Amino acid sequence: MNFIQHLLDKTSLIKLRQAILREDDNFNIFRILREGHEEVSVHSRFLFELLNPKGSHGMGDVFLQHFFRICELPTLSADTVCVFRERANIDLLIQDNTKAIVIENKIYAGDQPEQLKRYFEHTKNSFRQPILLYLTLYGTDPTPHSISDVADEVKLISYQNQISRWIATCINEAARKPILRETLIQYNTLINQLTGNSMSESEKQSVLALLAQGDNAEQAAIIARNWNHMRWHTEWDFWTELATLVETKFKLSEDRFSADAISKLVHGGHNKDYYYGIEFSVGRLFGNDVVFKVERGEEPMYYGFLYGTANETVKTRMRRCLEPLDTAATEWWAGYKNTKAGIDFNDFNTPATLQLANPMKRQQIVGELWQEIQFLVGRATGAFQQEFRADFVLSNAEPSLV
Repeated sequence: MNFIQHLLDKTSLIKLRQAILREDDNFNIFRILREGHEEVSVHSRFLFELLNPKGSHGMGDVFLQHFFRICELPTLSADTVCVFRERANIDLLIQDNTKAIVIENKIYAGDQPEQLKRYFEHTKNSFRQPILLYLTLYGTDPTPHSISDVADEVKLISYQNQISRWIATCINEAARKPILRETLIQYNTLINQLTGNSMSESEKQSVLALLAQGDNAEQAAIIARNWNHMRWHTEWDFWTELATLVETKFKLSEDRFSADAISKLVHGGHNKDYYYGIEFSVGRLFGNDVVFKVERGEEPMYYGFLYGTANETVKTRMRRCLEPLDTAATEWWAGYKNTKAGIDFNDFNTPATLQLANPMKRQQIVGELWQEIQFLVGRATGAFQQEFRADFVLSNAEPSLV
């Protein structure tokens, strides 16, 4: 085991050396102005500006043509092509007189019911051939309830692959425009950070050189063989510690995470279920429990309120209460949001997720998540009380507005 510790120490020194080299170049305008993962406020706006031939970049349709090439898309007519943002609720829309490319941009947000199907029908009704692009960090599939019967029409693209390569090409094209070039470089850095590709080429070469020494590769293989074992324990400990905190204020449902459910996802197995976590009632609305759930999911972790009723009027009123709290809604969720830390057990690559393996850092991250949960529960139950009056009754445990 001393050999493994020596290898880890050497790797840590490489990481530290690269961090020192980057210390004076840590300025990123995108992270300063907004959260780096915000689809609408950051990414859709910036991508729209680059794709638009009339954008302030002054490059005409050069960036757009490279996008078509890298994403393997048909070229649209240069004379009639137009680019729109948030038209008919479509994140990005590129169209000419005969074709329409719909780009649904998803980083951490969930899908809406029949969302892609609606976009497909909208463009088809405009007498254009629809081309659906589903853009995520890693090329993740959309949920079945979003695509409905248009699954064969959806093309997956990712920030990690196509967008990263496209931005690199745009950087080369902008060589003679220093402000544009540096802005593109900063955006590329942001993408690499979000997708876990922030290791520089020199850092990669240093790690490869380290693995080539002695029996370091053999020691690294031991670490690799135990990676899933570490993942299982990290996720189990996370849920256990979060459940312990929640139980100080609420009674948890019996429907929760289990060792078997985690094992099927981490080690492989049949009948995988991504949709476990912990849940509890915060009160009763028209006699039904108002359930709050923290769910693992197939994407970055999220939490929020389930409907708990089939009454469409009540559902609409619940959504109206939660919308001002920066939540999204689906056919199952009245309002949900992703964790601020970006915990993602499915990908297991984000900084916060990896830090959960460290007991002290895990305690801090779990504690901060519990604060997030309490804040949302407090604000939401207050909104429910105002909207439903006596029809909403709080549970005995009163949430803390911290």
